Amino acid sequence: MNTNAHTSIARRTLLTLALLVTLTIGASTPATAQPSFSDEDLGQLIEATGQRLNQPEVRAHVTRAQWDTFGDNLEKALACGHEGVQQSALRMIIFYGDNLSISRTGVHETVRIYRDHDDDRVRRMAVVALGKIKDPWGLDMLKRSARFEKSPGVRHTIQAVLAESSTIDLGPAKVGL
Repeated sequence: MNTNAHTSIARRTLLTLALLVTLTIGASTPATAQPSFSDEDLGQLIEATGQRLNQPEVRAHVTRAQWDTFGDNLEKALACGHEGVQQSALRMIIFYGDNLSISRTGVHETVRIYRDHDDDRVRRMAVVALGKIKDPWGLDMLKRSARFEKSPGVRHTIQAVLAESSTIDLGPAKVGL
């Protein structure tokens, strides 16, 4: 494929996600309107976009401006209130976090999901997403909240994310115990 074809594929991929976010949270729909897609349909659409971005020939031609647009749309998805869209956005942040620039507003939305969600699996996903975003405020919040976390699984995920980000030192490994 030539360069123009790759650029066209990358644009179509990002436009697909932008369309998905627009359809889901709809700038023209009332705030009380619920999306007409099921969680499964929305998850499949976002996952399909992620699979396209995972193709090296597509990913190599995604510009900084396109990554920024993708990040902006993921932030909107985090704030939309639709669980399926939020969880798919968290997965995309985890997978593409190294290429994304997520604003403090997006960090706040991710922290809100971590703090308020009932499902520990979703809370753990939000913790990992915060680690991928690498925002100092978000990492500091995780560090401060780790000792008060009641769920052992979430607490261990926080510790792993902080160790990965070099925010905490876990000390030497104990071998032979």
